[in-house]
Amino acid sequence: MRNDQGHQIHDPAELLSARILIVFATHNGSNTLHTMLAAYEEVEQPTRSWAIVAVDNASTDETSQVLARYAKSLPLVTLDEAQPGKNHALNRALDAVGSSADLYIFTDDDAVPERDFLTQWEAVLEAKPDTELFGGAVTPYFEQEPPGWLRKYRPHFPELYAITDHAEGPIAAERIFGPNMAVRGSILAKGVRFNGEIGPNASQSEYPMGSETEFCQRAVQHTSASPWFAAKPRVQHIVRPFQMTKDYVGQRAYRHGRGTALRQFIAQPDQMAFYTSLKSRLFTALARLAGSAQIGRFWWTYNWRRGFASWQDVVAAKRSAAEHTQTPPSKAPRTAA
Repeated sequence: MRNDQGHQIHDPAELLSARILIVFATHNGSNTLHTMLAAYEEVEQPTRSWAIVAVDNASTDETSQVLARYAKSLPLVTLDEAQPGKNHALNRALDAVGSSADLYIFTDDDAVPERDFLTQWEAVLEAKPDTELFGGAVTPYFEQEPPGWLRKYRPHFPELYAITDHAEGPIAAERIFGPNMAVRGSILAKGVRFNGEIGPNASQSEYPMGSETEFCQRAVQHTSASPWFAAKPRVQHIVRPFQMTKDYVGQRAYRHGRGTALRQFIAQPDQMAFYTSLKSRLFTALARLAGSAQIGRFWWTYNWRRGFASWQDVVAAKRSAAEHTQTPPSKAPRTAA
């Protein structure tokens, strides 16, 4: 149905019940949303109904206007989440859509789908009827030519830019990244949700990284899902100039270290490995010296270890607080002789 201006009219309730749902959160994403959503205007149509559920997470730029514009041409519903934090926003979406859709595709506001993105995901859905958790391919789209020094960090491109491009087949949960992951509704029906303590948060500059990774690891742990990498549904992840600086590399390493420590604590709270060995101390000291000069991989290692150690401090503080607040067992009253 179209209005007098020729714009498509979509019923939000009908969209939220689509069989394939693309879900993403955005905070001040107006600079990349145009590119992302324009690409969805060109995607091949799957046989199943589909919709986009965008959650505006306390944006202060023109994000709401951009989303409103594309809601005229796309099956797009916008929700609002005032509490800062990507995972709070994603959980807001999941509360709204339930768990009855065939497939939930999670993405980011800077992930540009290939033209056959939806038809390829639909093909995976049909080819793997017993698989509940999927990762899809993510390749980089550099807005400008990367500086030469960045090539030495190519082994860390998965952590820096969420790049993943494997052969079709089984994959570890920690190799599934946010710009392109999917779950069946059965995962959500089992109560798996995103952890608000981890992931991008506009109110926390040093947030622990690894939002979707933690979700996937927990999904495997609690549902026995066997993750599968789908090589054909692909997105390009926009890499902007500010993401190609040494400061950005150091910041991502620090956040990744914090996220790794947090995930380790969640998975094995009583067995969290602390870097206390002499070898580890010596390596960290070397990394600190080299890192101060931003030399090669040591810049990454130095900042990663700083981040890991900082979250260890958080864990230690929580343990100490818990020990001090424990109520000592009461003594049984002494009976009279």
